[in-house]
Amino acid sequence: MKKIKYSPAANHHPGWLKFLFVLIFFGTIFFVNSFTHDYFQNSTAYIGIPIGFVLGYYIAYYGLYGLYVKFSDVSKDDLFDQLEKKEIEKKQMEEAKRLQEMSNKIRERDENKKK
Repeated sequence: MKKIKYSPAANHHPGWLKFLFVLIFFGTIFFVNSFTHDYFQNSTAYIGIPIGFVLGYYIAYYGLYGLYVKFSDVSKDDLFDQLEKKEIEKKQMEEAKRLQEMSNKIRERDENKKK
């Protein structure tokens, strides 16, 4: 099976595709939960929650891939992921710079106290 990689919630995808993804995802969770609560009367009925979550994700992710290819540009998703990684790296660098400045201020304050 071909490995599929796309971001269903990327900004460049149409809103109705995102809505359909969420609808299928939560609909599957609801369907599996209602099924397990009807046929199991004890605490094992709650097994439908994780099963529904995983099934919902895989059905929505792999099932809607064809619609995403047909109605949107999936090739931009790699660019979207790269930009997201760059933004995370930028935030980490800013945080490291801020921590370094705080560390220098604390060192200077401690040195001034020793004098």
